[in-house]
Amino acid sequence: MEIRILEEHEIPQALALAQGVYDFCLSGSVPDPQLTRGFKEYSSAERIGSMVSENSITLWGAFEQGQMAGMAAMQKEGHITMLYVLPAFQRRGIGRQLLTTMRSYARSRYGYSYVTVNAMPVFTAAYFQKRKFEQMGQVPMGCPYVSMRAKTIDEVSYEKKEIPAGWAIGASVGGLIVCTAIVAAFMVCYFHGMI
Repeated sequence: MEIRILEEHEIPQALALAQGVYDFCLSGSVPDPQLTRGFKEYSSAERIGSMVSENSITLWGAFEQGQMAGMAAMQKEGHITMLYVLPAFQRRGIGRQLLTTMRSYARSRYGYSYVTVNAMPVFTAAYFQKRKFEQMGQVPMGCPYVSMRAKTIDEVSYEKKEIPAGWAIGASVGGLIVCTAIVAAFMVCYFHGMI
């Protein structure tokens, strides 16, 4: 996977990704339609393009085999405003790596000790807590987000993890056995007129 700051021509694709993930995964959990309208206005190409040209926001993309799988954005003040990963690429550590990249960037570029995020919908706070973000104060009754922060970090390094050969062989043999059993069961049922 490659994570890097997006070039200007890639920003519309990143915003389309963010809006698509929001619509598909989150919009049903946001109770106030005005919040959804606010997100759409904020994440418009015109608004973000203006912020990029003013150097008040930085956008990153996460790429798997040349395809943008996720995106993130952080304002110059160290406030993370977007973190979206396509559903097909979720649960692979892409969001975690984007957060780590932004935390490192905030330290190296601006010298910040912390980054902040407003976790919205509220249930997304659990995701950030698992990634070392802490809640800042009490959440007022009815508030649609949780304000959180995390310490910045000095550097980003991702170790390449090797799959042990024994595990890979075992998984392959196990898969072959299961497939063989399914085919055998199908053939028995077919020849006995059960299908």
